Amino acid sequence: MSYSNFVQARVVAPVAATATTLSLYAAEAPYQLPALDGGLLVLTDSPYKPSVIEVISYTSRSAQDLLGVVRGLEGTTAVEWSGNVYCYQSLMAGDFQSQLGLKAPLASPTFTGNPTAPTPAAEDADTSIATTAFVRAAMALFGLGGYSKNPGAFDANAITANGLYYSSTWTNGWRGYGHLTHIAVDSTYVVQVFYGATETAMAFRVNSGGTWSAWQELWHTGNLVKQTSPTDTTAGALMGVGAFGLGSRHVVTDADSAPMGLSIVNLSTAANVPAGMAGAGWLETDSELSFTGSKVQRLQTSDGSRSFLRTIGATAWRELFHTGNVLGTVSQSSGVPTGAIIERGSNANGEYVRYADGTQLCWENKGATIGGGTTAGITFDNAAAFVGVVRSFQTYTASAFTLELKAGMEGHSSSGATVYVQNSSGASRDISVFFLSIGRWY
Repeated sequence: MSYSNFVQARVVAPVAATATTLSLYAAEAPYQLPALDGGLLVLTDSPYKPSVIEVISYTSRSAQDLLGVVRGLEGTTAVEWSGNVYCYQSLMAGDFQSQLGLKAPLASPTFTGNPTAPTPAAEDADTSIATTAFVRAAMALFGLGGYSKNPGAFDANAITANGLYYSSTWTNGWRGYGHLTHIAVDSTYVVQVFYGATETAMAFRVNSGGTWSAWQELWHTGNLVKQTSPTDTTAGALMGVGAFGLGSRHVVTDADSAPMGLSIVNLSTAANVPAGMAGAGWLETDSELSFTGSKVQRLQTSDGSRSFLRTIGATAWRELFHTGNVLGTVSQSSGVPTGAIIERGSNANGEYVRYADGTQLCWENKGATIGGGTTAGITFDNAAAFVGVVRSFQTYTASAFTLELKAGMEGHSSSGATVYVQNSSGASRDISVFFLSIGRWY
């Protein structure tokens, strides 16, 4: 809708009250026809002293025809015009109010479209309207929204405002050339992060209570030294999954060459593991406390039944004993125990105990009835074989105390002996003879 001055023209009559298209005569100078894009018009019977008035609206004008006419607006009535009819433009109350409704209020206005305002200086700190240009300029003061702020030669300790900074000649920076982010949490705690300009490296430091900490470099995928293999021992290298047997199995075929850490071995085929072993074993290798270069190893069978210790190059494998293998079958190889600590057993010849150091005890208890005035022999065979010198002892008990019973041993050897008991009394006696042999089984 447009408004123009000197809009006035005659309407071609007659005009029905229901007409929605009106035709106009050509305007006479200095007057002009209504605007092409529609608006409000007043119809009267006289441009000077009207006696009849009707307010109409139209949507557009084509040549001298008003189109889309709506009749009887602003409290007027559609009129059947038959004589002279004039139209002119006038701002009506309703039209005026609707135009005011399109304007934003002075208090808390809401704008549409792309409103503009003067742009204050970037350092401005009053209540001026902040345009987008001002915001960009203010951000640039702190290295935001563009290139980092470049103060030239600069001291990192002198920065007080949060922001991004760049210099090729830093003082107190991590490097002399690079970018720095300054973040002040409050007046007593500040964090700075430094980015090297020509290298993929970063560092940070903290100021707490007025004292700066040393710069600490941050490790990342671009500068981190990593292990090249699970057994890589490069100083400072980051371990990977499976390093030294952690998080994944590391199999070795020779216990002597096992790396520090955890490994798994095939006890049937691996070299330098305890003899006579089978199945899998877990091998732990560590440095000797003296740091002489020797390695200490602990080996455990996968079923947990046996464990061994050794120092490579210094001691042979030595088995560890526990509640599961203290008792069992003793054994030895060239005088070195290779089995359990204690073995105990029994058979038809009695009972025995063997110790890992070679000591062996055999004993048996036999009963007999000795007639009065007779002597009886009771043969004892040791329950386990001895080697070397064997010491044997015998004692007896009787059903009744008497000094007329005597016992002696004959035919003593490593395999046993015969104990003779003499009863010189006139009555039979029930006796129990205990026979004990002590020696070595190897």
